[in-house]
Amino acid sequence: MFAQMIRDKAAGFLERELKVSLSKEKTKVTNLLTDKAEFLGFYIRINKPNESRKVMAMIKGSKRKVKIGHNVMEILAPFAKIVKKLIKEGFVEVGKNPKKKYVPIAKTPWIHLDHHGILSRYNWITRGLCNYYRNVNNI
Repeated sequence: MFAQMIRDKAAGFLERELKVSLSKEKTKVTNLLTDKAEFLGFYIRINKPNESRKVMAMIKGSKRKVKIGHNVMEILAPFAKIVKKLIKEGFVEVGKNPKKKYVPIAKTPWIHLDHHGILSRYNWITRGLCNYYRNVNNI
């Protein structure tokens, strides 16, 4: 495959010229039409619908219907990983009620802080997540 050949050439260059090694486990080649790739905490995939749709297009000043395909690259937030990390850090737990999938829990190490301090910390974490994932398609 062409992409694997380029990866191997890049790995050889990095090893030879810069004396750094490329991790084969972390540097995998993925077909975005069939699978998603993970990069810097995002999922990247190509959304390819089964059939194309007809749209109105302006062609030389006249309107006519043309058939187009719309392969769209999507950048997605990995919500399962985010929730797993929030559970690990003690912000939420799995709810016992089927209607409530996740339930927020108290951060008891912050009990010594005043209300403003507690809210500031929660807002700091929330703003950080929202800013990092602000460009995803599944916000």
